[in-house]
Amino acid sequence: MPFNAANAKPSLVALINHQMMMAPGIHAGDLDAMEAYYADDARFYTGGVAPHAGKQEIREAWRDIMACGYCRFEFDADDFIMSASQDMVYERGTYKRFGSDDNTDIVDEGHFVVVWQRVDDQWKILADIVQGGKKP
Repeated sequence: MPFNAANAKPSLVALINHQMMMAPGIHAGDLDAMEAYYADDARFYTGGVAPHAGKQEIREAWRDIMACGYCRFEFDADDFIMSASQDMVYERGTYKRFGSDDNTDIVDEGHFVVVWQRVDDQWKILADIVQGGKKP
């Protein structure tokens, strides 16, 4: 079932607003901004390699992704599901990576699942799982 903001808990709406601010950091190649979204003990699963563990390894993984010439990401979240305790949410959806100078050439697309946890009243990514490699 698609996300409906009218029926969402305020803490979930706050997370979604927070999550929407992540894309500009990716597009700008701002590794500091990207790193700030992850919990200290987060894991980033990109497929085909061992999970990237902790902020430093995740930062290096994002640096490598951004250095490959992938200019822009487009994320489309299908669901945001909140735990009963309201301190954990999982988000799932699809993504596309564009690689041409005019950001129109899709070079990769796939699915993602992100597990968010509220840490000290801030939402942080605990697990970021990407299944990609589908070339259109």
